[in-house]
Amino acid sequence: DLPRRDGAHQTKGRMPAPGWIEGNRWQGLRDPEDAPRRLAPAMNSCAAAARRQEELSARIERASALLRTRVDVAREEQNQQLLAAMERRGKVALRLQQTVEGLSVAALTYYLVGLVGYAVRPLNQIWPGLNTEWLVAASIPILGFVVWRSVARLRRRLMHD
Repeated sequence: DLPRRDGAHQTKGRMPAPGWIEGNRWQGLRDPEDAPRRLAPAMNSCAAAARRQEELSARIERASALLRTRVDVAREEQNQQLLAAMERRGKVALRLQQTVEGLSVAALTYYLVGLVGYAVRPLNQIWPGLNTEWLVAASIPILGFVVWRSVARLRRRLMHD
């Protein structure tokens, strides 16, 4: 309940005043039904301010959600670019690996043909008419195929492990 004050009240009821002065004393309590009519404009102002704050909060939340979405989209685009770059590097690495395997097959075949040459050279003394160069030349495709199959089998075994 709200107090009723005299019209000659020192502060016109706007702030506390000394109660020992006769003009500042309460004259009783206001009628409770009178209070809503007098307070309605202030209450409406408070309600409007609260509504504006809620609307502002909702707008801020929507703007924040939009910004989060933009950040998420930018991050996804960046991830796609990284994955594409990784895929390109993987393809280049695979080509390089295949090239190295091919060179390894050639190098091993060359080394083994040299060993075959050393192994068949003494056969010239046993069979003077035997052309050891033809034996070495004939061993090249055979040794190349054997080395190539061995490397392929090794690669397959490594891929399964």
